[in-house]
Amino acid sequence: MPKALRILGYVLLAIILLLSAGGAYLWMNKDQIIAGGIEKVNAQLKAPVSVGTVDLDLFSGFPRVRIALDQVRIESSLGGPDPLLEVQTVGLGMNVIEVLRGTYTVEELVLSEGALALVETRNESNWDLFKESEGEASPLALDEVVLENLALTYSSTPDQIAYCGFAD
Repeated sequence: MPKALRILGYVLLAIILLLSAGGAYLWMNKDQIIAGGIEKVNAQLKAPVSVGTVDLDLFSGFPRVRIALDQVRIESSLGGPDPLLEVQTVGLGMNVIEVLRGTYTVEELVLSEGALALVETRNESNWDLFKESEGEASPLALDEVVLENLALTYSSTPDQIAYCGFAD
């Protein structure tokens, strides 16, 4: 029995060391990871985006690595005074293994503390944010979208629909 406990201890120690080394690697390369993720998303966007601060969050989205954007505002592509999105925090979650490989694909989107205003006219909608591209993979492969304390509005001119709600 003591031999089995010793082997179990070595296995647990090896797992802890691997996780620590992976976390240290990610933390040491956080600027490169942030730049790669943001660059890939920004290259595909049509609308102007303003961001206060950007940081790497290793733990809140585990097992994903999350790029945390604070004070985010995305202007509406239709113009007007109201932005499409204005939130305190946006989290862009990416698979840890893919990040280590240098592939930055956003799998998780977290929007916290703010407002999302979706508007549709006869010809277009303000949520059509990504440019058409042939051959290049989309920077988004969303598996999960999380809305926290977010006021939602939707209006459609052709259908004469107006909706307001709150995601808690």
